[in-house]
Amino acid sequence: MNLRHVERCPGCRYLRNGLPNKAPCPECGEPAPPDEWLILFGWSSEANEWRNLAVIGCVMLATALGLYSTAYLARTAMPAFPGTVVLVAGGVTIARSLLWSKRTHEGGDIVWIIRPDGVELRTPLLTRQWTYLDIEQVLFEYGWRRGSVHLCLLQATVGQAKEATIWLNERDVDARAVHQLLRDRLAAARAAESHRTQPAALNPRASPPPGPS
Repeated sequence: MNLRHVERCPGCRYLRNGLPNKAPCPECGEPAPPDEWLILFGWSSEANEWRNLAVIGCVMLATALGLYSTAYLARTAMPAFPGTVVLVAGGVTIARSLLWSKRTHEGGDIVWIIRPDGVELRTPLLTRQWTYLDIEQVLFEYGWRRGSVHLCLLQATVGQAKEATIWLNERDVDARAVHQLLRDRLAAARAAESHRTQPAALNPRASPPPGPS
């Protein structure tokens, strides 16, 4: 099974090249991942164009500058307030584009840690841990870009269904092999749970020893 092990820290994306296998990350202190873990870096969406986000931020800043200029020339504060709002929104947008650009060179904005007992899902906002019994189904599909692959974990809960998605590039990782690995572990976990919950077979009552003839 061709699964590439990414040599980055799953916590801060620090390159671990040259570090001892058991050494913690020198940047964030996260322990070295065990060899049986598979760490995937991917994207929350297929369209991860940070340049488009940067252009939108620049347009917002230009709009804010125009509003401030109008307020200055008209000697009124009316356009200044919307100009401030647009200025703040443009600054946040450009900051997000810079962070996105940084993540582009680090593999993506989502991390999946596939462990023997489950999957840990790390996003910029939260971290979740699912056991294989929590996962209802593993989906695989190709995207519209060449080499783009979408993996999705479905979790059935009472009244609603949750999902976790990641977009991968087939040039970086064998997504088919990852999909098969998840399916195999899901089937193994269900088989083990079914075997554990089955009632123990009753031992047949031993027949009494034969009496004296």
